[in-house]
Amino acid sequence: MVRLVHFGLILLSSLGLLTISFGAQAGVLAQVSESTITENESFNLTIRSDEDSANPDFSLLSVNFDILNTQRMQQSSLTNAGRRSWVEWTLVLAPKNTGTLRIPPIQVGNDKTTAIDVKVLPISAEQKQKIKERFFVEAQVSSEQVYVEENLILTVKFYYQGSVQGAWNDVDLSSALFEPWGKDKRYQARKNGQNYRVVEQNYRIKPISPGNLYIPAFGVSGDYQANSWGKRTRFSVKSNPVKVEVKDIPASWPTSTPWLPASGIELKDSWTGLTGNISPGDNINRTITMVITNQDKSSAPKLPAPKLAQAKIYADDTQVDEQQTNEGPLTIIKENWALVPVGNADIQLPAIEVTWWNTQTDRLEVSRLPQKTISVTGSLTPNQAPSAEPVIPEQVLNVQPDLSNLTNVAVSEALDDLKGQLRTWQVITLILAVAVLFLAWQLLAVRRAAKADDSNHTPKQAKAWDQLKQHCMNNDPIAVRATLLNAVNESGQFTFKSVAELIATCQQDPLKLQLQLLDQSLFSAQGAREFNGQTFWQQIKSLPFTAPATSTDKSGYHYSTTLYGQN
Repeated sequence: MVRLVHFGLILLSSLGLLTISFGAQAGVLAQVSESTITENESFNLTIRSDEDSANPDFSLLSVNFDILNTQRMQQSSLTNAGRRSWVEWTLVLAPKNTGTLRIPPIQVGNDKTTAIDVKVLPISAEQKQKIKERFFVEAQVSSEQVYVEENLILTVKFYYQGSVQGAWNDVDLSSALFEPWGKDKRYQARKNGQNYRVVEQNYRIKPISPGNLYIPAFGVSGDYQANSWGKRTRFSVKSNPVKVEVKDIPASWPTSTPWLPASGIELKDSWTGLTGNISPGDNINRTITMVITNQDKSSAPKLPAPKLAQAKIYADDTQVDEQQTNEGPLTIIKENWALVPVGNADIQLPAIEVTWWNTQTDRLEVSRLPQKTISVTGSLTPNQAPSAEPVIPEQVLNVQPDLSNLTNVAVSEALDDLKGQLRTWQVITLILAVAVLFLAWQLLAVRRAAKADDSNHTPKQAKAWDQLKQHCMNNDPIAVRATLLNAVNESGQFTFKSVAELIATCQQDPLKLQLQLLDQSLFSAQGAREFNGQTFWQQIKSLPFTAPATSTDKSGYHYSTTLYGQN
C-alpha cells in the first residue's frame, strides 16, 4: 500500500446560507448548510459549544459521510450581559450513498447534539457525462512486456478544468516494488478539442516474479467550484487498469551469473601515472566507470580488483550514483584502483567483463574492457635490494693508515679498535636477523592456524563470504544485495539467478523475512524498517534453503547443509 502525495490546488471556501435545520441541547448546537443535496455535492456541518475544552467525537460520521475537511475556531462577542465566548467546528461532508442519510448525535463534552437528516438525490446521466468530460485520468506504462526485475515506468495523468481540490486514491501493488519516480509535473494541454490543466506523476515498478502483473486503476477524488456562488461539487474518476506480462529469466542465461536485465551497459576506464617510464614503486591510478541504463543501483554488479604477482592493487570505496530519467534509473559506478609495481616484470591486467541481458534487443550481451599490459622499464638497483649482511664499504676494508708518526703500541691499538668495531656490527646484525626470522615463523604459524579454521571453505568461497560479511557489518544494503547471490552460489549447493528466486526458494521464515526487509529497505516507498546488517548476517550464515536433499531429519523433511558453516 502506497500513500501518494496530495496534489491540489486551489481551495475556495464553500459559501452558502445555513439552513434552519439544526439540533441542539443546552450549551451545544449542530446545523447544516443544506438539507437536500445531490450525490456529487458536499455540504457544511457546523457544531458550536460553550465549553472551551470540549473535544467532539466525529467517528460516527464516517458511516454515511466522507469528512473532506475540518476546521476549529475560537470566537467571542461583547454584549450588555458581558463577554461571551464559544468554540465552533466546521466540517465539509460528502455523502457515500443516495437517499436519506442521518447525521447521528455527536458527543461534545458533557452534551450531545441531536440527529439531523440530509436528503441525497442521484445525479442524472447527463450530469455524469459532463463530469467525465471535465475530469479524467490516463495511465500508461513504458512497456507492456518486461522481464522479472526489469524496471518499468508508469505515467499517470489527471486532466481537469476549473478550480479543483483533490488527491490520488491509494493503490495496492504488492506483487512488485513500487515507488513514485520524481516530482509531479503541472502543465496545460489540449485534448479532445478542449483545454485542460494536467497533473502528471511517474512511478517506478520492478516486478519480482514472472507472470501477469495487474496494475489497478488510479483514481482521483475531490471537489470543484460548480458555480459563481462558491458552491463546490464532488467528483471521482479512475483510469483503466493496466496488465503487464512479466517474463521469466531466459533459459539461455548462464546459471552461475547473477541476473542483470538492462537497456544498456557501457564500460570505460581512465589512467593517471602512465606517462614516461614505469619503475618499481611508482603509483599508477585506474578509474573504471560503468554506466547502466534502466537498472537501479541495488542490482549493479561488483568489479573486484584482480590479484597480481607483478603489482599490488589498492581499491578505494566504490562510488555509486543513481539518477532519475524518463526511461528509468541510470546507475553510474566508479571503481578507483591504485597499482604499485613490485618488480621489473610487465604487469598483465586481465580483461573485465560484465554479462547482462539487453532488454531492447532481447539477447545476452557482454560489455568488456580488454586485457592491458603495462611495461615496467625500470628495475631495482643494488642499493634497493635488501641484504642480510652489513654493507661494508671497500674503502674501509682496505684502509691503509699512515703509521709513520706512530709508535708500535699506537699502531697495534688502532688496528685492535678497528677489528672490534667490525665484530660488534656483525653481532648486532646477527641478532637482528634472528629476531626477523622468529617473527616470520610466528606470523606463518598464525596464518596456518587461520587457514585450518577455515578448512570448510575453498579460497573462492571464503572470499565471497568474507565480502558479504564485511558489507553486513558495514550495514550497507546495496553492497549486501550486490554480493549476496555470489556468496550463496559459491556454496556449491545452489544456483540462484536472481534475488527474487532466492526469496521464493527460501522456506525459513526468519531468513525469508530478512531477505524481504533487505529489498524493502532499498525499494519500498512506505518507510519500511531500516536494514540491520548484523541480524541479516546471523540469519544468512546459519539457516538452510530448500534444495535437493543432502540429508533427512527424523520428520522426513529434506534440508541442505548450512550455507556458510559454523564460522
